Amino acid sequence: MNNEIKLKAIIVGAGGQDGRLLSEMLIQRDYQVINVMRDSLDILDREEVWRLIELVRPREVYLLAAHHHSAECEVGSDGFLFERSFAVHVTATVNFLDAVARSKCGARLFFASSSHIFPDSGMMMINESNVPQPSSIYAITKYSGMMACQYYREHREVSVSCGILFNHESTLRSSNYLSKKITTAVANIARGLVFRLELGNIEAIVDWGYAPDYVDAMHRILQVERPTDFIVATGQGHTVREFAEIAFRYAGLDYRDFVRVRSDLLMKNVETRIGDAYRLKQETGWKPSLDFEEMVGTLVDKEMSMMSLAQS
Repeated sequence: MNNEIKLKAIIVGAGGQDGRLLSEMLIQRDYQVINVMRDSLDILDREEVWRLIELVRPREVYLLAAHHHSAECEVGSDGFLFERSFAVHVTATVNFLDAVARSKCGARLFFASSSHIFPDSGMMMINESNVPQPSSIYAITKYSGMMACQYYREHREVSVSCGILFNHESTLRSSNYLSKKITTAVANIARGLVFRLELGNIEAIVDWGYAPDYVDAMHRILQVERPTDFIVATGQGHTVREFAEIAFRYAGLDYRDFVRVRSDLLMKNVETRIGDAYRLKQETGWKPSLDFEEMVGTLVDKEMSMMSLAQS
């Protein structure tokens, strides 16, 4: 296909896991992709954002930038965290929404929201009709960004949809994420490089999905004629213990020989949220390509392969 007639997509937050996976997927689908990284554009500068939208006039814009941390990470003051989170999740989002509204380019926008906007639901399924009750700084600012999207959709006729994303993993996760911590430890233990894995709470229940499936969902959501909001989740909860057990088993090991529980590692409460993606499946035909055990096995296999390549 000639470059001049390729569909154009802007990915904001292209350096993160989802951005990298989405960029790769869209290029494979013959898009022209403009990746916005931290050092390539000041997303907090309204005029810079406006000029980008006017120059590119994209068909799709994916707002994936996030400021967050894991349950085992310490953070600075609440004031600093609010400031940074609001800037990324709200101010930058409004800049892109407003630029698309002003330019009248007809771009479709996707905003990556989070399951954390909902309270702990135990084993009860969460769908789009559940009432958000954000209680963390991350969740409050993500929900604020989502409300901005709803405002521009309803009052400025901007075609923007929000994906309420539950946990989704790949080998591209940074080292402070639980899934990466486990799979990296398994690969290292299998090679005799380390001999123990310390975890904060192995009974915590998580709705874990495979990240490549979730970026596929993002693209499908923007193909829906009428923009709206969608839960993106597997609908199944699994404990950290299950994750570790499967991961170690794929390496021919017993997790009980290596995992040690240290509750003092947790810096925030761990809550349970399981999502119901019925609307997404009905309107887009989306479904996960891997079940939980296949996903964990795939992550371990890829981690061990990456380590082998690095050592060769």
